Amino acid sequence: MIIVGDGYIDDDCVHHGVCAQKAAESDNFAIKGAEIPGKRLVDVCKRINSNNKGWLYAA
Repeated sequence: MIIVGDGYIDDDCVHHGVCAQKAAESDNFAIKGAEIPGKRLVDVCKRINSNNKGWLYAA
């Protein structure tokens, strides 16, 4: 198991996760907040993949 933080080097982290303040599909702050940990997760997967010679697939 690995725990991945919600911050990303190019973005401010969302300290409370994704907290929509109105209907989530129209809450741009919540949408941006969901993108940041997604980018972090992809970055971590790519780093694991390159360090372990491809045992984990990351697009």
